[in-house]
Amino acid sequence: MIRVVIVEDEKIIRRNLIEAIDWAAEGCKIVAECRTAEEGLEAIALHLPQIIVTDINLPGISGIEMLDLASERGYHFEPIIITGYGYFEYAKRAIELSVVDYILKPIDERQLQLAVQKALQKLEDRQALKELKGIISHDYSIDQVAKESKDIYVQKVLEVIGNRYTEYLSIDAISEEVGLSPGYLSRKLKAETGMSLLELHHRHRIEVAVSLIKEHAEMKYYEIAEMVGFASYKRFSLVFKKYCGCAPRDLRKREGDEG
Repeated sequence: MIRVVIVEDEKIIRRNLIEAIDWAAEGCKIVAECRTAEEGLEAIALHLPQIIVTDINLPGISGIEMLDLASERGYHFEPIIITGYGYFEYAKRAIELSVVDYILKPIDERQLQLAVQKALQKLEDRQALKELKGIISHDYSIDQVAKESKDIYVQKVLEVIGNRYTEYLSIDAISEEVGLSPGYLSRKLKAETGMSLLELHHRHRIEVAVSLIKEHAEMKYYEIAEMVGFASYKRFSLVFKKYCGCAPRDLRKREGDEG
């Protein structure tokens, strides 16, 4: 369940926030109800919530200051702002904090539900991005696999992939190049890396494509597909989704949200 902390000094409004929607149906659990920002900070440290719903106008330090302090202390969460003050300055500061939504009192139940669903979507996107970064980490890079392998033939194959990943590479041609039979080389690659030649080739192409997507926002997806050796964007997109869990355009969008 997604952990939620609610910070609201007015008891009636706090109760309304708790009862306005079916939190469990949204996959959420309210782990703390706080009256002040100081209580909120203690709850954040104790429960590590993924969503914080807070009023701006609190006794002592404001809800905005509380979110600032929590962020500075390294906590990660999606904030939803509740306030009776519709001033532009508050909205602007909320935007700077990447607030999911800015809800004015009196609280509209449907708007609160939509805000929570937005927060859940952002959390899901962040998790997908985290998993994606794990997929393209050094554990899967050609250089890292080559360093970890003690087999000279596997190292030669990985070197070929690294230098000629834009070309069509067949097990027959590479096995002749390194001086082994295709079947024996295939078994050796699988035993050493857990992957076939095609999987290693595709992983490296996608790793290069991910770098291009992240570093060159001006590049078209079909241009990136061609640069890493795919004959068609459709094929590139299918392979990309297999190894990354999302389409190329979704990665670029997630990178923008993360930034």
